[in-house]
Amino acid sequence: MYLELKSKYVFLFVRVRNITEWRDKLDQCLRDLNLEISVQKDAKEACERALEAKNLPLEIALENLNVREGRQEFDVVKDEVEAQLQTEVQLIENIKDRLKQRCEESWDCLAKLEEIREIVELDLKDKSEALDIDMTQLDLSENSAAISHKPDATRIPKGSVQPETWYTYSENNKMLAEQAMAESQRLREAIFHSIEQTSNDLRVQQDATNFDFRKRHYEMKRAKEELEYQMKAVCISYYYQHFI
Repeated sequence: MYLELKSKYVFLFVRVRNITEWRDKLDQCLRDLNLEISVQKDAKEACERALEAKNLPLEIALENLNVREGRQEFDVVKDEVEAQLQTEVQLIENIKDRLKQRCEESWDCLAKLEEIREIVELDLKDKSEALDIDMTQLDLSENSAAISHKPDATRIPKGSVQPETWYTYSENNKMLAEQAMAESQRLREAIFHSIEQTSNDLRVQQDATNFDFRKRHYEMKRAKEELEYQMKAVCISYYYQHFI
């Protein structure tokens, strides 16, 4: 009887140890999930801010195109400035589409992480409750208070599973969480790379547009000064021919 009871306590102790290990693993997994969800939200918000920041340069480029449509007669030309402005508008629209896609990917990623977090939370809750029950059983003895004989105490409740199945379920949950967190990390890196790359692309295009603007402004200024000089020369010539 003593050996049988001792053997049962050994099995129960091993079970408590296994559940404790899995409770700790799931607890750490849940902490990691919470952290990844937090930083993924930060990445999503950064992407949304970058997307919103493209509205102003798009409005400026479009306004420049509209203003240039007000030119008169011979000044209405398809010059390099207009080509650069059209390129800039198209680039910004492409950038907005790209950043919008990243935002949507981040949204889907967060939904997946939060779904897995809920599963891990429930699994952790089950492990914690099971551990509390087994710890209570481990402390029981023949002299424990409020104990009594229970009929058919060795029956297996309907719906019970083998311990291996129970642990496999937790292993699968942990594996799914780790895979989702790895995908989330790759997405975060892609988001910040897209933000940086699109900002660089836009800056390069804006520099090209501004360069052609300055060049066009210089050409127009020179043309205006030349016309003014020619008009002045004509007036002087007319004056000498008719009044002197």
